[in-house]
Amino acid sequence: MKKNLLALTSMLLFLPLLMGMAPAQQEQATQVQIILHKIVFPEGQQPQDTPNTGRIDDQHANLLKEYHGLNDVTFTVFDVSKEFYELREQGATVEQAQEKLAEAGTNNQKVASGITATVNGEDGTLLFSLPGKSDNAAGKDAVYLFHEAKAPDYIKEKSKDLVVVLPVYDGSQMLNEIHLYPKNERKTADHPTFTKTIGNEKADYSYGDTILFSVQTTIPHDLTDYTFFKVLDKADEALQFNPESLSVTIDGEDISSLYEKSINDHGFELLFNDVKKLVPYEGKTIAITYKDTLISQNKVDAEIMNRAFLTTDSDKIVKGVFVKTGGKRFVKVDAYDNTKKLSGAEFLITNNKGEYLIQAKQGFTWDKNATNKNVIKLFSDKHGEFEIRGLAYGTYQLEEIKAPSGYVKSNEKISFKVTASSYKQKEGTLKVVNTAQRNEIPKTKKPNTGLLPKTNDMANSKLVWFGAFIILVVVIVFVRNKKGKE
Repeated sequence: MKKNLLALTSMLLFLPLLMGMAPAQQEQATQVQIILHKIVFPEGQQPQDTPNTGRIDDQHANLLKEYHGLNDVTFTVFDVSKEFYELREQGATVEQAQEKLAEAGTNNQKVASGITATVNGEDGTLLFSLPGKSDNAAGKDAVYLFHEAKAPDYIKEKSKDLVVVLPVYDGSQMLNEIHLYPKNERKTADHPTFTKTIGNEKADYSYGDTILFSVQTTIPHDLTDYTFFKVLDKADEALQFNPESLSVTIDGEDISSLYEKSINDHGFELLFNDVKKLVPYEGKTIAITYKDTLISQNKVDAEIMNRAFLTTDSDKIVKGVFVKTGGKRFVKVDAYDNTKKLSGAEFLITNNKGEYLIQAKQGFTWDKNATNKNVIKLFSDKHGEFEIRGLAYGTYQLEEIKAPSGYVKSNEKISFKVTASSYKQKEGTLKVVNTAQRNEIPKTKKPNTGLLPKTNDMANSKLVWFGAFIILVVVIVFVRNKKGKE
């Protein structure tokens, strides 16, 4: 267990018994190899300081089996031999001199610097090849101070300065290769941020519309404990994933080489299973964009979900967004008796641009031409009912192109609105009325008398007038004769 290892680390203040007790015949090599193994611990788990032997099989080496080496740490080496021997002349012991030099920090005698990296599969490794003797101290055995100059931001605090006094012995054996194990404690690991949004921030769409989605996640500053990083996107069956639209970038740079991809009809998975490839991007944002197509008009007034999942060794974050599509119901009724439902009416739908709703290969589109062979027609059924589904929210118009039998066709467009609840609300059903045709009494046709008489008619007319004249003369004669007798 990690807590059982708390007593195994050290500040690398080498005990006096490791120095100056070797047989006189041993000579130190001109160059000494000092290898740093930088170890990072979770917050609160850094072991206490204990002595270090300098061997590669030191107990501290076992820590690397349970904890991680730390890359990208900059160390600078300073020659503090002169200061060390001055302290010794003042009566300080080796240990006391080491402690005072570690507290005093760096001087102006910089001799080397380097950055920990992965060497032979081990993270946090840095090799220095340093002279065994110091020109700064009249050729005496060199004394070096190792200063941690820079560490990743997620490190709680830098390690203490380490002072190494040459030569270093393992028992009676002088070590020309010395292994040091400086340690750090990192801050509590930050969790990756994770967001999912609709690209244009619009929430309602029409059947066949293409919808832009965006997923973003920030790579943690400390990937030490991560072995995998996975983004899964899963949409409702009404949304079809467009694979060619997928884009995954960091700072605008395509990073398709960093992950394995799998796709299906309604989403995708990105697996970053070699987390080390993400280390150069720690703290940066992975930007994922893609498009889905709304392929169904059936989920009206319902939330059509699209979810994204971020899964790591210690995180499982779910973010979801939804889109909607709307519709409208209608009923065709008699203008004076709304209980009388009318069948057989036909309608077209137009938008505010005067375009007609068209059935495309997969979804809706709009066209100025009402005679388009794919124009959508709505028909009132035996109950007078008809409907439209799969429209984005907004205002539209019904245009009647055929009236029910026995009724007058309306020449006025009927405006209607599609909203978040316009389809499911029964009371929202729009009544569309028609007026019955009037039953007029047919007029009787008069015989054609004509303005000009025919030839036979003219002869008959003369005879009539002649007969009338003779009668008039007879009447006058009769009247006069009667008066004469009297």
